[in-house]
Amino acid sequence: MKSVAGELVGLALDRLPAEHRPALARARAVYLGEETERWDDLAPRLCAEFLTRVITESHYS
Repeated sequence: MKSVAGELVGLALDRLPAEHRPALARARAVYLGEETERWDDLAPRLCAEFLTRVITESHYS
């Protein structure tokens, strides 16, 4: 299951605005066990808010 989720995030990374890619890439790497979790150098909340907005808009359109 992890590889499928990792592949899906990889596809999403290509579609994200550049400013949100580092946070999602880090989240993917943490999920896959490739990196330790740390967020002091990124703004994951902005990425999460963007993704939430896009998903909500696509759901209701």
